[in-house]
Amino acid sequence: MVIILAIGIIPAVLIMRFGVSIFPPSSTHQDNRPSRTRIVLWFAQVVSILGALAYSIYWESIWDQTSDGLGAVFMIMIVELAAIGGAIFSDLVTSGWRRLVGPLVVILVTGFMIWAPQAEYGIYKTITADRAARIQAAIEQYHTRTSVYPAALNELAPRDLLWVPQPVILRGEGWCYQGGANYYRLGVVYREWFSTPYSVRVYASTGTPSGEDWKCEQRMTELEALYKEIYFSPSGG
Repeated sequence: MVIILAIGIIPAVLIMRFGVSIFPPSSTHQDNRPSRTRIVLWFAQVVSILGALAYSIYWESIWDQTSDGLGAVFMIMIVELAAIGGAIFSDLVTSGWRRLVGPLVVILVTGFMIWAPQAEYGIYKTITADRAARIQAAIEQYHTRTSVYPAALNELAPRDLLWVPQPVILRGEGWCYQGGANYYRLGVVYREWFSTPYSVRVYASTGTPSGEDWKCEQRMTELEALYKEIYFSPSGG
């Protein structure tokens, strides 16, 4: 929640700050009015900030689908309230042309919040499958080059894969991977929707894995126990 508050409030504050800074205290004279260059720079800063915010909201809306959360909604509400509060404060402490900054920021932020991108429902499963396919291709490329499969996914970077993209199924959970000379398997602890049971999904494999315990199965058991403790135990509410 602290991160959502920070991501939500900081952009509105920065937009307000940049906007006020381009306007001199008194703009009654033509020479005191902001230059075109400074206005263009302000709008460029606004676009950059709102673009970063759009990216954050988009990804938060994706993670919301995996946890039945409302992070993106809270973020939008916080930004809007911060913009309105900043506009009121700006009007109280400024004069002349500067008083236009507050309403302008509110209009910009409100328009953006209406437009703010929301991810297509279920897209996290598509993203994860696409990332698994990229990793599989890199593993096969590694095998072609070395005649063995990587023992760990980090061996793929940066030659076969610039970086290893993580799954988007459960926040904070990465891939389950086993690899040896003649085998590998790539999977995740999977959940179709927030309310459905956990399972293990293998996205790519070849050969016969070793007899060691499959980390995905261990982690699935841990998550199931944690889920029951939080949602079904008397103390967990």
